[in-house]
Amino acid sequence: MFLFTINVAVSFVVAMILHEIGHWLGLKHLWGDADCGDDGIDDTPKQQTYTTGCPGGIHTSCGNTSTGDMYMNFMDYTNDPCMNLFTNGQRDHMRALFEEGGFRSSILSSKALGVPSAQGIALPDSVIEISAIHLYPNPTRSELTLDVKNDNSWIGKEIIVTNVTGNVILHHLITSASDKLKTDNLQSGIYFIHGNNNGKKLSQKFMRL
Repeated sequence: MFLFTINVAVSFVVAMILHEIGHWLGLKHLWGDADCGDDGIDDTPKQQTYTTGCPGGIHTSCGNTSTGDMYMNFMDYTNDPCMNLFTNGQRDHMRALFEEGGFRSSILSSKALGVPSAQGIALPDSVIEISAIHLYPNPTRSELTLDVKNDNSWIGKEIIVTNVTGNVILHHLITSASDKLKTDNLQSGIYFIHGNNNGKKLSQKFMRL
C-alpha cells in the first residue's frame, strides 16, 4: 500500500506542489474534509482530521487499521519533509483522469509542449525582486503577518493576493510595520502576494492550511 515512497527529504515547495497537484487530479484530503470522513480511496485508512508537525510511530483514529493514520501521505498537512508518498489507489485515481473521456485526457493531445509559434520573444525589462518583507507564520491558518520593518517604504502601499491560477482573491493596504492579513476566509491551498513599491516588485508565496 505504501508505494511510491520518496526516500529523500522533500522540500517545502515540492511537497506543497505535490499536494496541490493531487487536488488538481481529483484527490481529496485523507480525512475527506469531515470528521472521520472518506476520501474515496480504498487503500487510504480513515482518519479523524489533518495532521500537524512531524509525528512518528503509529497514530490511530476512527477505528482505522493497525497501521494507523497515513500522516506521511502528500494529501495530509504534516510538515513537508515528513510527507513522502501517494498510495496505489491514489495513483490509479489520478491516472484515470487521463484515460479517454477523463477530465484531463485532453492534455495528452495538447500541443503546448510543441515548437512555439513565436520565436525569440524578448525578456522583460526588469526582473522581479523579492523585497525585504517577511511573512509569518507560513503555512498559516487565520492570519498572516507582513513584517516590513526592514523596508518601511511599503507602508501605505497596496498588495494583491492571487491563487495558483492567477485570479485576484483580495486587495490589502499595508498600514503598519507589522501588518496583519486575515486569511481565515481563504480556502486551503497556495497563494501569492504581489506588490509594486516605486519599482521595487514583490512576489512571495504562502500556504493557507
